[in-house]
Amino acid sequence: MRKICVPLFLAFALFLFLPFSSGTAGAQTAPSKPVVEIGNAPSKGRGDAPVTLIEFSDFECPFCKRFNDRTLARVLEKYGDKVRFAYKHFPLSEVHPQAANAAKASSCVYFMGEESAFFKYYDVLFDRVDEWKKDETRLVTYAKDLGLDETKLSACMKSPATERWVTNDLEEGKKLGVEKVPTCFVNGRKVTGAQPFELFVKIIDEELNQK
Repeated sequence: MRKICVPLFLAFALFLFLPFSSGTAGAQTAPSKPVVEIGNAPSKGRGDAPVTLIEFSDFECPFCKRFNDRTLARVLEKYGDKVRFAYKHFPLSEVHPQAANAAKASSCVYFMGEESAFFKYYDVLFDRVDEWKKDETRLVTYAKDLGLDETKLSACMKSPATERWVTNDLEEGKKLGVEKVPTCFVNGRKVTGAQPFELFVKIIDEELNQK
C-alpha cells in the first residue's frame, strides 16, 4: 500500500477546521443510542412492538422491586401491545448475597417452563423477597408451586450453562455502562434507577411519535 505523507502544517490546519462532536454550536447532535438486543432473554409483548423496554435488574434489590410494583406494571398496562418488555440479570452479589441464586433459579424456570412460567416466578420473587433472601431453599419451593420438577431445577441451578447465562447478561450490562439497578433501555435510551412512571411515559411517547 502506498503511504501518503501530509506536511505537518497541513495536518494542523485540517485539525483546526474539522468539526468537533461537542463544544461547538454547529455540532449539537443527539448522542447515538446503544444497540441493546433482546436476544433470547425472557420477554413479553408483541415481537413487532414499536418500543422495547429492556431491564437489567436484581431480584433482591429493593429499588428493583419498587420499579416493578410502581412503574413497570403501570407502563405495560398503559401501552399494551405497543411495548415489548424483556428482563436481563444484573445481580449485585457483593451487596445482595442471594441475588445470583435467584437469577439462576429464575433462568432455570425459564428454560423449563418458558416465558409464562418465568414471569409468574418473577412476580413471586419480588413479592416474597423477604422470605427467600433468608432461606434460599424457598427458590426451589416456589418453582415447585408452579408445577416444575424440583430435582431438575436444583440440578439446573448448579449447571455451568446456567452460570454462563447469568454471567453473559451481567457482562453485557457492564459493556452498556450499567452500574446500578434497575437500569432500563427504552429503544436504546438508558434510564438509570427506579424512575417514576411519568418519566417512562414521556420517553415512550417520544419514541412512539417518531414512528
